[in-house]
Amino acid sequence: MLSLIVACSKGKRVIGKDGKIPWDLPDDRKNFKKITMGNILIMGRKTYESIGHPLEGRVIIVLSNTKNFLEEGSLYTVRNLDAAFKLAEQMQKQEHANEIIICGGQSIYEDTIDKVDKIYLAEVESDVEGDTFFPEFNRDNFVLLGIDPGEGEIPHKFLTFGRC
Repeated sequence: MLSLIVACSKGKRVIGKDGKIPWDLPDDRKNFKKITMGNILIMGRKTYESIGHPLEGRVIIVLSNTKNFLEEGSLYTVRNLDAAFKLAEQMQKQEHANEIIICGGQSIYEDTIDKVDKIYLAEVESDVEGDTFFPEFNRDNFVLLGIDPGEGEIPHKFLTFGRC
């Protein structure tokens, strides 16, 4: 199964500003860990660099034309999305992972939004300025599978969509 996970502002769909997430949501980090643990993650170089290190219990495939990230068994670098999908499918079988999960950034979301089977969306009720955005997607192609309230100072909720 190909999934996507993102946190974005409700109105403008902001996901970042100056290479950083423009809010701090501890329960979103917990939710991200719960969903991604044991799975294969595909992300861009800037997204990986914003995390800064491999994530325990997950295989990370980084798309980059400029850098090479490698840690035996958990961190790989590829040059394009086709190579990322090919490697992810191999690793999914090897690791017995349930999902391949797209984790950003903007251009990777744009290139994969029409391919995913499931979207995990943390919708932040904050009107923030940003320079990276989550693309619009046709919600008619998805069914809402669940809504969970977020906890913390910044109002947010967790939505899960499945492709119709």
